[in-house]
Amino acid sequence: KSVMQDGASAIENLEHAKTSLEDLQFREAADDFALARNDFNRASGTLNSFGAVFLSSFGNIPGFSKVQSANKLISAGQNIAQAGENLSRAFVGLSQTNFLAMLHPDTVSQESAAKPLKSFREVLQNADKHITTAGTLLADIDIGAIPPEKQDMFETFKNKIPSFKEYIKQAVVYSDSLLEIVGPTAPKTYLILLENNSERRPSGGFPGTYAIVSFDKGTL
Repeated sequence: KSVMQDGASAIENLEHAKTSLEDLQFREAADDFALARNDFNRASGTLNSFGAVFLSSFGNIPGFSKVQSANKLISAGQNIAQAGENLSRAFVGLSQTNFLAMLHPDTVSQESAAKPLKSFREVLQNADKHITTAGTLLADIDIGAIPPEKQDMFETFKNKIPSFKEYIKQAVVYSDSLLEIVGPTAPKTYLILLENNSERRPSGGFPGTYAIVSFDKGTL
């Protein structure tokens, strides 16, 4: 009963996180994911009170396979909630970062724009590990241990794990591209042609003005 209550609370908090993400409220989503993770942690603690040795020794007894599946399901929930919380808090950090100020050559702090991009990339990689772990756990759960009315929802969610991983992979590639632009390890110099659209040309306008932009370690 205790596990069921914590599980239901975790699902409710995940639903709240989903709504917050849809509204681009990343701080609220992070808090909701954290609450869900705490719910899963309590459920995990309740199940673990049975003792790992006891479960492994009597795992073949009818009914105990459901306990093992519940353990895997809860662990998958912990990993998903952790990934969601980390990503949401990373988005909060990015939304509060003034990249234009960082790139301005007269900025007193001379803080590198590469730093928040590197941090975000690390969060993405960490989230990928959690999602991968969750996918492995979900794939190993006996569908028969899931209530019949929830089996379709379970299968649908499980099948979305590869899509989650692909989204994170694309975000990592995008982060790498942004990092490469600001020259995190070596200077980068760009020639930018500024086209005058009042003088029509096939590319959009006559390139009568140009700018040379140099970055070094994320600083303009």
